Amino acid sequence: MDCNTVILNNGVEMPIIGLGTHTLSGIKMYKSVKHAYRAGYRNFDTAWLYKNESSLAWSLKFLGIERKDIFITSKLEWKQLVDNNLKGEQVKSVKTCFESTLRRLKTDYIDLYLIHWPNPKYYLYMWEEMIKLYEEGYIRAIGVSSFLEPHLEKLKTISDVIPMVNQIEMHPLNNRFDLVKYCNENEIQIEAHSPFARGASAAELMCHPVLLDIARYHNRSVAQVILRWIIQQGCVTIPRSKNPERLVQNIHIFDFELSEEEMTKIYSLNQDRFFGSDPRKTLAYL
Repeated sequence: MDCNTVILNNGVEMPIIGLGTHTLSGIKMYKSVKHAYRAGYRNFDTAWLYKNESSLAWSLKFLGIERKDIFITSKLEWKQLVDNNLKGEQVKSVKTCFESTLRRLKTDYIDLYLIHWPNPKYYLYMWEEMIKLYEEGYIRAIGVSSFLEPHLEKLKTISDVIPMVNQIEMHPLNNRFDLVKYCNENEIQIEAHSPFARGASAAELMCHPVLLDIARYHNRSVAQVILRWIIQQGCVTIPRSKNPERLVQNIHIFDFELSEEEMTKIYSLNQDRFFGSDPRKTLAYL
């Protein structure tokens, strides 16, 4: 691996910076993967929900990137298991969905497979079935996405297998401090998606005076400061960009360090704001 890595609770090595591919497909995916790989990225994140697993596979093939040299994450969505015409009845197995992902990615294994959302009706079943695939050797590591502490505690009631990763929305406007602490205590690796927030709030974040001051002091971009703040907590992150210069900037964050005071200033920006779906809404149904 060309960039810094973390070791998951099962001993698997995972690059600490990856390329998020949400909304990327076709030629945009190809160009982003090309520039990212040249910049040193070896971690690529996709999902069934993004409808771009095939685009990632096509890009890797035509760029001549060998499977053994990269770390691929994909995700299982509860909607894959049901047929709306049958009023939400389960009609597919997790293994069937997983095998479809393997075909789209043109690979015979996945480095990391995540439950994409804690749907209370399905996620315990999904976890049990993912454990079977993991134990059969088709997946190097398994985990979850957008899970909160109560979801994770409930997983303990059905299995001793601890998620290796919890991928969550995390940025200065929602620092997830308590969840990060819980996951650290339980040896669950946090992976931050949407590290710059989204939409208009992302633009606000890039112009925030606290972040601008820290960026100027280190002669860095605000994006680099945010990513450094995330990895300095021991978290993995998967920023997305189509801009070649920003892709290079986003991975060049290992040669400076934020002070404790600077980390605290960034923590103080927290507003507990979700810009994607809010997983707290699922807690009423547990």
